[in-house]
Amino acid sequence: MKTNMSTLERLLSTMSWEGKLVVKAYRNGGKGMENVLTTEAFNILEFLPRKTFWTPIVNALHMENDSTRRTFLKELDSLTFSILPDNYYLKEPVTSHARSMPVQPDGILETDSLYILLEVKPIKPGPFQRYQMTKEYYLVVREAKRLGKTPLLLFVTGKEPPYTVKQYGKANPVPFIQESISHIYSQTKSNTLTLDELINQVEDVVTWVTWNEINQAVKLAGDTYENVDQDTYSAVSRLYEEFQAIIKRHTK
Repeated sequence: MKTNMSTLERLLSTMSWEGKLVVKAYRNGGKGMENVLTTEAFNILEFLPRKTFWTPIVNALHMENDSTRRTFLKELDSLTFSILPDNYYLKEPVTSHARSMPVQPDGILETDSLYILLEVKPIKPGPFQRYQMTKEYYLVVREAKRLGKTPLLLFVTGKEPPYTVKQYGKANPVPFIQESISHIYSQTKSNTLTLDELINQVEDVVTWVTWNEINQAVKLAGDTYENVDQDTYSAVSRLYEEFQAIIKRHTK
């Protein structure tokens, strides 16, 4: 997938790989589907005024590291978005898609100092694949280290943890990743990461927020937003009202 595609182009490209039977599910406009929700919601969140709307979102994140939160808030103006990016691979060099442990994040967000991997689940709760959280954690730590940035793994979900993990049951992200990271590490033959640094960072890297908490943050910011320029005020109002409509549509 070309990295210079727009978010909509990446959604269409992703759909094209899903097969005829899955594509038919989009006939209702993709209501409730993860990739459509991600594209619609973050396409709006990218263009809302950063400090006004993203400050309450960042404050709503459930995270252990207050230093990372402060950095996030300080660097909101530099926040960039890549939604539905290309596949990443945990085994390097890449020999084939299937054998190289592919990971496809729902988004990559970056600030001057932070590298944030975004994993989105539908508003109606959907399960994680068996090692999905762990692979994404490994990836975000590796890529952040490569770029000299602080890693953050952000789960945006329909409900709070514990999450349903296929072939496992209910799991809270931090202990689950700590428990399973050695399984992933043993297969990667990494020459840039140690198992100790992966285990020791989990609590500082993993964060989560529900769609309802994001929606409430956007609503609060929108209800109190002011701008002396009427055109700007009207444009921002339309965006945040459409965001709320998207959440409502994908909730039904």
